[in-house]
Amino acid sequence: MSDSDIDTIHRVRRFDSGTTVGDNSTGTRNRAPAIIVRFTRRMRKDEVLSGVRARRGLSTADLGLPGAPANLYIGDHLTPTNKQLLKQARELKASLNYSFLWIRDCKILMRKNDKSRIVRIANEADLLKLK
Repeated sequence: MSDSDIDTIHRVRRFDSGTTVGDNSTGTRNRAPAIIVRFTRRMRKDEVLSGVRARRGLSTADLGLPGAPANLYIGDHLTPTNKQLLKQARELKASLNYSFLWIRDCKILMRKNDKSRIVRIANEADLLKLK
């Protein structure tokens, strides 16, 4: 990857839910804010994401960063609305025994099993159709 592949890089402020470190089961307060990387070309972004998927993850040690190795999450940046929709889709996935739920190009996708069709979840109405 070269400098010309990246348009901008910035951090995203975390939403403060009012919890303290002791009662936050996800530990989000202990993590640094997310870093958003905007690529100049979608093709390059797709190459980076597919490379991370092929490796089955990435850690700080893979990038040569000092300190104890920590896992890194690399994926699409969702709008607050889509984050909430993803949360609802996860709950529905569990209750309806769907096997697959994933994000591709900031789109929420679900599939009941290997042979069923892929369903795009664009809004709450799409979730209601699955019930």
